Amino acid sequence: MKKVLLVGAAVTTVIFGGVTIAWASTDNQEAITAEQALKTAFAQADGFIEEVDLSFEEDDHYYEVEIESRTGEYEFQVDASTGKLLKSQDRTKEDAEEYDDTHYPNKPANLTSFTEYSTVVEQVDTNGLTFHLEKDNPGSRIMFLVNGDKEKQYKIIYKKEEHFLKIIDLMENDQVYSGFIS
Repeated sequence: MKKVLLVGAAVTTVIFGGVTIAWASTDNQEAITAEQALKTAFAQADGFIEEVDLSFEEDDHYYEVEIESRTGEYEFQVDASTGKLLKSQDRTKEDAEEYDDTHYPNKPANLTSFTEYSTVVEQVDTNGLTFHLEKDNPGSRIMFLVNGDKEKQYKIIYKKEEHFLKIIDLMENDQVYSGFIS
């Protein structure tokens, strides 16, 4: 059984100020809260919360916490009973090994046709940055603006049905833009 927590973007400097948590189930028997699990993960890495899941496997239950920062992407497992860190994984190294370092993967060919493109270039100086398409499905599109050293500078999240765009400056851990576009 797996409970999913929906978490809004937050930065460790504003710990949990913008976090919204919704339980998919009400049979909560955990000794620690999701906020406590996040504190444990943030002790290991700073950044934005990507996802928090509560997982059950036989007698064990733990929080899976994903954090993204300007320096990398991290996954943590935090014991839901004790709050102790069970496992940590730096996905940045794994991702770098998957790709040939002569180019950045997934550069969109039809970038200027994306609904959010004009708003992004109005809000962000894209000179010297490359668009990287992370995810594109019927509901949403996620892209990163990457510098010449292949470091993620901005995260762009576009909810297609709502026409809602969010741009996050990963270097400053700050939101650049959040709003509806046409």
